[in-house]
Amino acid sequence: MMYRQRIPALLVLLTCIAVAACNRTLKPPATKPVQGTVLVKGQPLSGVRVVFHPQFDLKFYRPSGITNAEGKFVIETAKTGDGAPRGEYIVTFELPFASSDDHGRDIEADAWKGKYANPDTSTFRVNINDAVELEPFRLE
Repeated sequence: MMYRQRIPALLVLLTCIAVAACNRTLKPPATKPVQGTVLVKGQPLSGVRVVFHPQFDLKFYRPSGITNAEGKFVIETAKTGDGAPRGEYIVTFELPFASSDDHGRDIEADAWKGKYANPDTSTFRVNINDAVELEPFRLE
């Protein structure tokens, strides 16, 4: 009989532990301001997604930014304009646009069909030490 009384208490305890674990706040990493420019055939292009792929352990975050009409971007990791943690990165680029798949579902596609989107083949690298204005990225 006492066993049956302990089951609800145990379930309440386990539920509280699970809720507490899910509600833990993830502390964002320390960052340095990072900004740059993307030029395509020598001209600025808006809407390019710039992604920094860390070459070090950076869990849960992927620094990135989107270019404006002047081809300029500001990298953000955990909040608007915060920059990127110190370290080495491989940089990739996508030019996303809305499309649809064979079933008519809305999808996001890359106008460059992945040409600059693969970190395994990208030749673009940066090393962030302090606040940085990057040299322009020149895409063909």
